[in-house]
Amino acid sequence: MVEIPGGKLPLIRVVDTTRALGDLGRSQRLQWNGPLVAVTGSMGKTTVKDMAAHLLEAKGKVLKTEGNMNNQWGLPLTLLRLSPEDAVGVVEIGINRPGEMEGLSEIARPDLAVVTAIGDAHLGCFRGRSELAREKQKIQSALRPGGWVVLRADETLLDKRGKRVITFGIKTGQVRVLNLKPQGLFTRFVLQAGGEKASVLLSMPGAHNVLNALAAVASGLALGVPFQSLAERLGSFRPKAKMRMEIENRMGALILNDAYNASPASMEAALVTFEGLRGTKRKILVLGDMLELGTYGPLAHRKALSQALRMSPDWVLLVGREFHQAARYLQAEKEGKVLLLEDSLQAGQELARKIKSGDAVLVKGSRGMKMESALSALPKWKG
Repeated sequence: MVEIPGGKLPLIRVVDTTRALGDLGRSQRLQWNGPLVAVTGSMGKTTVKDMAAHLLEAKGKVLKTEGNMNNQWGLPLTLLRLSPEDAVGVVEIGINRPGEMEGLSEIARPDLAVVTAIGDAHLGCFRGRSELAREKQKIQSALRPGGWVVLRADETLLDKRGKRVITFGIKTGQVRVLNLKPQGLFTRFVLQAGGEKASVLLSMPGAHNVLNALAAVASGLALGVPFQSLAERLGSFRPKAKMRMEIENRMGALILNDAYNASPASMEAALVTFEGLRGTKRKILVLGDMLELGTYGPLAHRKALSQALRMSPDWVLLVGREFHQAARYLQAEKEGKVLLLEDSLQAGQELARKIKSGDAVLVKGSRGMKMESALSALPKWKG
């Protein structure tokens, strides 16, 4: 027992508190014994988790990961919140280096494992995308008997063999789309799985978010939710995650706040989505470095900046050593539209001087860059 003001509490001594927390989370999960979905991947984890939770509410109350509680501490703390009232659990699993996934999967003991995509995030800690893919797919290592796996159909680095694998993709896969039509901040498409089809208007821009939706639909199908119910609920999904393609209105300008994190793949997807926006006067990019890329960093930033410049934006505000070096390598400053800023706050001050009503602005960078601070200088629109 340990004494505290007003009484005593039991005290259990353990050798490793992190391991003990994981054991508690696993114990709670196994006592609960309901269907649990575990989502991992280099990009789209949170969106797929939120979409899957929304779709699976067709089965009842859903417990899901909140915020970034997806690591060796966050995962068991999430599982400890499971209660008899929860019909389904949907958790997110994030890793930074080799050897982490098996232990986290053993804590979660999922009935359904989802791998969203294999990108370039955290490549500084892995020997290339192949090793990263192998580590991500270890989320299957502790699947419970009869468990399902959901994988992206066109991802060649993932092993898609097995009877209980459901694939998804824009053009290929068991869950796919027809007639994909971007419509500004929305996306219209026909959802197809097996012999069933349904028209969907997704309240999110970008083909990458359509892929996220397909992964969520595949999860629902694996857990027995009828196709038509999934299609209807997908149309009613409204994103709530902060700083993940969050739409804001500042000073009469449209802001796409995607500042939560960035990898080369997610940066490319964000730029493609932003380029596809129509009906805006000018376009301004506020970009921060993509971190944890190791030796791949310089090339990744050159590629991203080259893609950005091909869009012919009106202004490009860059924060971070890697993007500054890429700009100098590409001689981007000579165009007069590329500015190198010291930090996100300085970028925000520059943005405040340049932004006008009717503009569109994309803000994106890795979590460590805190690019959302660039928006602190902009008052919210009250027109």
